[in-house]
Amino acid sequence: MRTTLRVTLAAACAAGLAAAPSAAAIDTVIRVEGTGATLVPESAIPIEGAGSATVFDRNFAATDVSRASAFWQLYRATSSTGLGLGFEYFPAFSAILVQRIGGDENAGSAGWQYRVNRVAPSVGASDLALSQGDRVLWYFGASDGARELEIAPSTDRVPTGAPFTVTVTSYSADGSPAPGAGAQVRYGSATATADSAGRATFVGQGTGVAAVQATRAGDIRSASRPGCAFGPD
Repeated sequence: MRTTLRVTLAAACAAGLAAAPSAAAIDTVIRVEGTGATLVPESAIPIEGAGSATVFDRNFAATDVSRASAFWQLYRATSSTGLGLGFEYFPAFSAILVQRIGGDENAGSAGWQYRVNRVAPSVGASDLALSQGDRVLWYFGASDGARELEIAPSTDRVPTGAPFTVTVTSYSADGSPAPGAGAQVRYGSATATADSAGRATFVGQGTGVAAVQATRAGDIRSASRPGCAFGPD
């Protein structure tokens, strides 16, 4: 009976984790990180990949954008979530500047930037065509040299009280990886500091799903990953 119940709890963990977004069967994935919180968690955003659409900037100027562009992906994501998007079209450069997402608006040297597959593009979002499986990150306020944090838990299902490891990797703007040493990793209510190899160790807490995420001063917080703990009875 105890074995059967353990299997049932493990299955419940699997059911809870099944809702996590995946890029396996969709065109693109987007995530938006604001000043103090994640505005759009990792989300599947299908884009048409061909043709154009007319959009209106904050001055009500109309411009056509490619339905394959990173800007169109952002436009679709903010429209579907109700998150405000402010942008301006500059005819002299034939480019769109993203000025506001949600409550975070460009001011001084702080503003919105983006990366595709961990790399900072050399062109604006309206000029960059996405490909199948591309992952786009928008982030606010971080310096040009900010590193993007990414976490890899050793498992997403763990028995209560059993140890597991979270590995943090930091990526420079050109996509070069390095251990996320010193990153603060949170799993539910527990926190730990990543060692020189970027690793932090936890034990499964209670039962159910808890978020795992890493932050480090001056860098871009990682996406939140679900970790599910299950007990013997």
